[in-house]
Amino acid sequence: MKKAKQKPPLTFPPIPKAINFLLTFFLGLGMALGFAWLISLTSLKVVHEKLVKQQVDGKVVEQLVKFVQNSHGEAAVFFNFLDPLYLNLTLAGLLGGLLYSILLDQKLELPSWDGNALKPGFLGEIFVGISGAFIAYSFLPEILTNPAPPNDSNLSLLAFVTGVVGGYGGKAILDTALNKVIKQIETADKEKKIAESQAKELEEKTYIRNLVNQQIQEGLNQSELSEMQEKLESATDDVKERAFNLAHDARSLGRRTLTFKDRVNRTIPIFQALVASDNNNPSYNAELGYAYISSQTPDLDKAISYLDRAIELRIPGASTEGDSWKYEMNRAIARIGLGNSQSRDDILKDLFAVEQRKGLAQAIDEYERDGVDGGNNSIKNWLIQNQDWVSQQTNGKALLDKIQLSAVAKPVTSTLSVTQNRADLVAAPPNTKIKATIKTYLKKQPIDSSQLGENEKKEVPVGTEYKILKHSQESDGHCLVELDYGQGIWYVWSDHWYLPWEHKILSSVPQSSKNGSAREAIDQLSRMSAISSTNRGTLKAAATRSIQRSATATKVEPENWVIAPPNTIIKATTKTYLKKQPIDSSQLSYNQKKEVPVGREYKVLKYSEEIDGHCLVELDYGAGTWYLWSDHWHLPWQKSSKDNGRSSVSAPEATDKAQPGTGQIPQPAIELIKEFEGCEKKLPDGRVQAYPDPNPKTGWKLPTIGYGSTRCPDGSPVRKGQIITRDEAEEYLMYDLDKIRRPALEKIPTWKDMNENQRAALYSFSFNLGSGFYRGRNFESITKVCDSPQRWNDQEWVKEQFVKYRNPGTNVESGLRRRREAEAKLFCTPPSTPQPEKGKAATESSDQVSKVEVVREMPKILTPKDVDWSDMSTHLTPHFTLGENLRNDPRRIPHDTTLQNNILTIMRELEKIRTDYGKPIIITSGYRPEQINRAVGGVSNSQHIRGTAVDICPAHGDVFEFQKWVDQHWYGALGWGAKKGFVHIDCRNGKGWKTGGEKGVRWNY
Repeated sequence: MKKAKQKPPLTFPPIPKAINFLLTFFLGLGMALGFAWLISLTSLKVVHEKLVKQQVDGKVVEQLVKFVQNSHGEAAVFFNFLDPLYLNLTLAGLLGGLLYSILLDQKLELPSWDGNALKPGFLGEIFVGISGAFIAYSFLPEILTNPAPPNDSNLSLLAFVTGVVGGYGGKAILDTALNKVIKQIETADKEKKIAESQAKELEEKTYIRNLVNQQIQEGLNQSELSEMQEKLESATDDVKERAFNLAHDARSLGRRTLTFKDRVNRTIPIFQALVASDNNNPSYNAELGYAYISSQTPDLDKAISYLDRAIELRIPGASTEGDSWKYEMNRAIARIGLGNSQSRDDILKDLFAVEQRKGLAQAIDEYERDGVDGGNNSIKNWLIQNQDWVSQQTNGKALLDKIQLSAVAKPVTSTLSVTQNRADLVAAPPNTKIKATIKTYLKKQPIDSSQLGENEKKEVPVGTEYKILKHSQESDGHCLVELDYGQGIWYVWSDHWYLPWEHKILSSVPQSSKNGSAREAIDQLSRMSAISSTNRGTLKAAATRSIQRSATATKVEPENWVIAPPNTIIKATTKTYLKKQPIDSSQLSYNQKKEVPVGREYKVLKYSEEIDGHCLVELDYGAGTWYLWSDHWHLPWQKSSKDNGRSSVSAPEATDKAQPGTGQIPQPAIELIKEFEGCEKKLPDGRVQAYPDPNPKTGWKLPTIGYGSTRCPDGSPVRKGQIITRDEAEEYLMYDLDKIRRPALEKIPTWKDMNENQRAALYSFSFNLGSGFYRGRNFESITKVCDSPQRWNDQEWVKEQFVKYRNPGTNVESGLRRRREAEAKLFCTPPSTPQPEKGKAATESSDQVSKVEVVREMPKILTPKDVDWSDMSTHLTPHFTLGENLRNDPRRIPHDTTLQNNILTIMRELEKIRTDYGKPIIITSGYRPEQINRAVGGVSNSQHIRGTAVDICPAHGDVFEFQKWVDQHWYGALGWGAKKGFVHIDCRNGKGWKTGGEKGVRWNY
């Protein structure tokens, strides 16, 4: 079967090209004219004139429609409605585009459709040409277009020519315009990316600076510290410079101010990161060396190493070279601190380098004026001890003559060979131990500790024991000892230590009765013909100490100390002395006594009962332990005894607020003012001379003396040329504070509510900026502090208000900022009641050495409900009370059940340690609320805040051996703090004593 044939598709004959062109051209022309007509509608020239005539009742649109309808489509009306200029440009552009298409392609390309896209052909070129014409005309100068009348033929010709040119170059013009737009878009995108990058970089810089600040202020944990160091090593130069300046200021402040001493240690990781980032920077290496010298546990070998590197890298003529004399100055101090007699040549070379670069005398004066580590004393004393040797060296005598060494700096001991020749040390018998019988120091030089820099002495709590390898015989009160466990060689003041070898000598010394005097015993010794003249001096001094320890045992034995009630103040009723020995002051050398002006007050932590006219007192704020002659002092306990006929002390009310109306100047105020004011214009003999007021507007119109005083104690003004002693300078300061500052400060409404430290901070502020600051003009912020007792514990807010008074943009801004920060910190620091809290909290009870244990049987494991948390005598375990953990401080009482459970848990673990140890253990730090933790310098994430940690030490015995024993069996976290007199334990990982498994983290203090 055949299929039907399909019909072919309908086809049309092809249109001839000429006809196709004409049709397309007229189509394009019509479209172009329509385009011109539409553009004319935007013109206000013709349309506006014709429409205005047609407006009736504001119906513009209706009249427009009517107007168009009345045109009857006539071409004349249509062209009359066109703007001649736009018509001219449209036709010219059309012609230009057409010419471009013919000349470029050598033919006219008709529009076509390839099934996927429309190819406009020369129609596209026409519209590109029209666009180019309008664009070209828009770029004509105004002077060619604006002044011409509407029917000006020249303007029409100009427009037509411009249109043809623009039409012919339309494609190029549009390409250029498009490229410009694209470029603008790309530029904007690039600027956006740059802005985002800069914002991100700024955020990173701010983050690094915040880490550095936090490390300086509080300390970072290990992970944060690693992050800070890593980021700092790769940071930009401006961030490094900022971090360097922050760390430099903190180290410098800590080096001069004991309050901020802990910050020096925290600057070391910052300087380490900076050195790691650029080991060829001399300033970075030098600052790291300085930090190692000034740290709480100096590492002098490392300090010398980094200072060697800084000196090696020093570039002559560089901007930092001006202060580079400090490289050798500090290296000399470090070498002196090591006490190696073989370093004499190197030390002298350093001092000659300082002399050449700065002038040694001027350098020493600058260090003395700034109070840098007591460096002036260590260098001066070294020169005195070695002056015979130095004078024999080339130019050595000239150097000594320039320094003009005064007798004040000379050491007490006459056996200088002990320092230089370690052969004087003799081997001690096995397990020989010495014990501190009073709070004292290990010292690098045999002179009074008050004359030593912080890097030349190490504070030792009463009761601390050291195992020794070697010792020397006593000479003028000092012995040289070499401690075991690599703890170095130190001098000790024999009166403050139990020394086994001395005890053997004293076994043959006759003892006086309890009421006998030291003088009688010494006279008795002198009559003993069996004692040779060679040994008589040593035995005589030993006898003196023995008599003091036996006849006046209450003066040195810890168990006989009496804890002074809070805010116990003693006052000198006549000019007198604080003394290192209970004998007449005329028999004491200058470094064994301290002159005290009449009226001077001291706050007392502990005291002994009077024996033979003397009392032994331990002063607050690290002012030391001294004997005093009772008749020269107002002693509250003595007055109480005389008035009431009993020996107990009538204690003042236990409060941390200063008592109003007493007229007492807080000791912290005096120390803070002296620290920042300095005692200016010192003469070679130690006295001070008047100087002009630092303000150039006043100058000699306001003569100033000592610590910034402008008036004498009699009320008369300081005179030009006036000279006074250092003690008189302190009297002048006391007069200023008492008679000028205090009356104004007591007018502050909240003054009576402030504690001692808050008042002290305002005394310093007043002394610096004037006593009338309260409610004064421009003192709104500090006034707000005074009027806002509810915010006195907000340390950040208080600091923010204080530091506003720093003269921003001046050359004194950094110094004033440090002072304001110190005042703010003191303002927010609770007073040292019942005991001072300084530095790492583990040293809170560093003076506590003996423990009277009361063992109580515990019927069951206690829960928080079983404990009276307000009763410090409550036993938490058979051997430990609540008060031992909280340091008998009601501010530390926990009110949260979780905290209470944590405290009970750590105390149960501690009880296990005590049971196995078999001897008394002291808690040096337990639970600390956040505010107290900040005040004592604890880290922000301390386990003490959670109640899960205690710092402990043995009541008797070697803390290093105790630490080693605890470390073997403690499976919680543990901090090796034996160097500082304690061992830290906590149960953050849920483990404790002999629990087994993996041990918790370990770290060094």
